[in-house]
Amino acid sequence: MTKLVNTVLLVLVLTLEWTTPIPLEQACSDREQDCPDKCVCYPNNSRQVVECTDIKASELNTLSGATTDLILKHGSWESIDFGDLSHLTKLLTISIYNYTTAHLKRYKDSKKKQIFKEVLNISIQYTKIDSIRAGVFEFFPNATHFILSYNCIDNLYGSVFKGLGYIEFIDLSNNQIETVAHDTFINHPHLKTLDLSNNTLITSMDICALKNSLPSTLILSRIQGDECSKVRPFQYEIIVALSIIVIATCVSYKCIYNTKSNTSKQKQNTKRQIEPNLEKKLGHNVYEGKIVEDGTVVAVKISDLNPFKKKIEEIDVLIQLSKDGKSHDNVIQYKQTEVYEGKRYIALMPVCDETLYTAINTKNNTALKYMSSRRDSCLEQLAKGLMFLHEHDVQHRDIKPENILIKYEKSTVRFIISDFDIGHITGKQSHHKTGYGTEGWVAPELWGTATRNPTVDIFSMGCVFYYALTQGTHPIGKITTEDERIKCQQAIQARTPPKQENIELILEHNFTKMRAKNLIECMLRYNENERPSASEVLDHPFFWDDEKVCNTYTKMGNKFDDKGGTKYENLRKYMRENSHKVFTENWKNKIKDNDIRNSVRSNQETDICELIKAIRNKLEHSDRILANSPKQAAIYKNKQGIRRYWEIRFPRLLIEMYYALKMFDDSQVDSDESQVDSDESQVDSEEVLLL
Repeated sequence: MTKLVNTVLLVLVLTLEWTTPIPLEQACSDREQDCPDKCVCYPNNSRQVVECTDIKASELNTLSGATTDLILKHGSWESIDFGDLSHLTKLLTISIYNYTTAHLKRYKDSKKKQIFKEVLNISIQYTKIDSIRAGVFEFFPNATHFILSYNCIDNLYGSVFKGLGYIEFIDLSNNQIETVAHDTFINHPHLKTLDLSNNTLITSMDICALKNSLPSTLILSRIQGDECSKVRPFQYEIIVALSIIVIATCVSYKCIYNTKSNTSKQKQNTKRQIEPNLEKKLGHNVYEGKIVEDGTVVAVKISDLNPFKKKIEEIDVLIQLSKDGKSHDNVIQYKQTEVYEGKRYIALMPVCDETLYTAINTKNNTALKYMSSRRDSCLEQLAKGLMFLHEHDVQHRDIKPENILIKYEKSTVRFIISDFDIGHITGKQSHHKTGYGTEGWVAPELWGTATRNPTVDIFSMGCVFYYALTQGTHPIGKITTEDERIKCQQAIQARTPPKQENIELILEHNFTKMRAKNLIECMLRYNENERPSASEVLDHPFFWDDEKVCNTYTKMGNKFDDKGGTKYENLRKYMRENSHKVFTENWKNKIKDNDIRNSVRSNQETDICELIKAIRNKLEHSDRILANSPKQAAIYKNKQGIRRYWEIRFPRLLIEMYYALKMFDDSQVDSDESQVDSDESQVDSEEVLLL
């Protein structure tokens, strides 16, 4: 019995052996010279990833022999023959996505059964397959994980997984499987998870025989069909199945025992690629460590190999963010991955000091001074990082203060988006189910069945923005305890609007509070199609500097001059129809300082367009005002004081101008827009004299 247990454990260890890394120089060379036209080739540390779109079977021989990770997507073959890949002897993973093929063929050359011995993971999804031939996978003897979901498979032959002695995980969900031979999975002593959900097994005999023949330790996901009680028990088949498992295990034990000493020596000579320091814990399952080759200090995230899907998807996301060789200061940077002794080690940079959650709860003043609309603030950095994610087709799906890292540097503080556990590449099928994410921070559609788009992150980031500006509160409800977070998420699912008294907690000056309120309300819209994109968030007036604000007043005021004629009539109409949001009846009534009130002569004190022109005139002639009008200079102090004076009295004006320009002007308001020529600025001569 002891030998049997040792055998099973040793087989599991052998399935986790990693291939010898390809030197980076060789991978880069392959990228430059051997990448076919329909493919994208890029090195990933010691790996060489090749991603091909609509490549023909006859073109596969052009792929570099150094390829370790092969991705084939969006094409059509009469059949898939893995023999076409026989020259790729260094393959570790094979992924086929969205192909049309009649069937998977068995590689006929029986002399090359070990040709794909390094391949551990095979994924075939959204590929129309009529049938999978017997023995088609026997040339992947060490493969541990198979994902064959969403492929319209209707027939599954009993010998499909023949020869796969180390297999641990099989996903056959969401196909059209009608029958399953009950001996299909009995020769796989290490099989731990079998997913047959969302299939139509019309023969209940197959269901019951299958259930009764599998090891008791195996997790069998739900399947549809009649109850087993309607069918006679299959004791004979169970005995045969268990006998086969014992015989196979004993045979395997003999082979493994003979190679055990050699394997142990090989392991002793295997050099670690990533070395964590378990005494320096940075977070949940995250430790400080280093890359052995060059000593680079990194954060090391450690996880079990299962659940396979989740971690592989996280690595896919991290690779997606780094595949063009670029990184972003506000997004965690992926370095490399290592599998060692049943664990997966992911090296990330930089090593950070704390999270946004801990900084706010401990009142760290160094970080708190960045919780504003100032340039390079926490919010602006996070908006830039989020735009980088979405530009690379990545959805984070779990943005919250605990996943915002803080790095204290010499002259600044860096805020970094991290933890892509449930991250998703837009357009790909997600392995994650509904109802995931962290309660209180999740967009309502993430807990439903609707299609998700990148604006799920906009909603979560809106909650984080509010949390940062108020230094610890949530716009919807309380989030201190688990029960409070659950109730908060329930309110989100019920589309409960943010409480106005919560919004008023935003710690900003009057005019910037209005901008922050507008931005956050837009980000928290329950209709995902009405939320702004990440680039629109970054372009919101909340992040505008003084120069861009002044240029906007100048640009809008110029459009309302008589020289514009009827060209901007729709713009004028929009502003006048929305003037009640800015002031009531007479805008001059808000100006209590007589020296400033009397300096503005206008017979149209109810017209918002005249208000905009008046502010433009003040900003354009600020130098003359400050030099020649001591009373106004004492109030304004400087040019920025002029802008602040008017914005404090009309905090909603800039927001309405922003929306008006977006609706009726094709050109964007650029912060570097040059000063308008004097002949374009039709400033009333009487008002100039009074400035």
